[in-house]
Amino acid sequence: MGLGCNSHVVRRWERIARQWWLYALLVLIQFLPPYISRGFDWSVLSWKTYVPFIVSSYSYILTHAIIRAFPAPVIPVIQSLALLMVSVVFLWGNRGRRLFALYVAASYFMFAVLQTVSVTSEHGAAIILVYFGMFVVVAGFWLWEALTPSNDFTPQTRSLQRYWVLPLALLAFWNPISPTTFGPEWRWQYVFTSGSSLTFCMMTAVYLAVLVLFYPTVNRVIMGVTGLMGLIIGLLNLLGNFVLAPNMWWNGVLHLPLVILSLHALRLSRQTPESPTMS
Repeated sequence: MGLGCNSHVVRRWERIARQWWLYALLVLIQFLPPYISRGFDWSVLSWKTYVPFIVSSYSYILTHAIIRAFPAPVIPVIQSLALLMVSVVFLWGNRGRRLFALYVAASYFMFAVLQTVSVTSEHGAAIILVYFGMFVVVAGFWLWEALTPSNDFTPQTRSLQRYWVLPLALLAFWNPISPTTFGPEWRWQYVFTSGSSLTFCMMTAVYLAVLVLFYPTVNRVIMGVTGLMGLIIGLLNLLGNFVLAPNMWWNGVLHLPLVILSLHALRLSRQTPESPTMS
């Protein structure tokens, strides 16, 4: 099994994951200012204006991100590919774990480029370095898993109560939100047209659901790092959608699967292999 063959690799990475500098790095990433190549005078920035600047610049970059120009005809293909890659671990078991991990790593690199980078005539190239750095960190851990796999996706018998993660993952992937009113819109076509497979928040909920279903025979370091990043991004989205822009409340609801699954994955990742699990 993967966990047995690579137990020495897992132990080494678990030791690294417990080091203070790793979590210090993750905290420091949160203070990175956005990169804006032109159209902004950094000399006028002060402590009093920093938070409003962060809010406005993040809003600008997110609303002008590269993903906004993603060709719509390609989205159903990307959505179908995401469904296929998730199905691989259930259909092929360990024969598909490298492919799945490589796909997840590639998707996080894609999220970093599509969601955190904008190129406009007003500000040139602009990057939300906090999000970019976090997405790349998660991608790096999944790339390590692809190179030295330790997830064990051997088919297993599960109690029905363990499948509570599936409705949350389905809701995140479906992402039934109206592109005009930003309210609920329960159209089944959104499974293939919502573009959720291009976003960190929705796909992280799906990936964590897979890990939770196969727990405890999964890489708990990967589960913990992915869950931590998902929780940070998820809470920021709840703040933005419920407090800063309450008209986007439904988008906040659609980020609840990410927050719930991230919290649960973090809890499971902190348990020892001998601990009883409630997943």
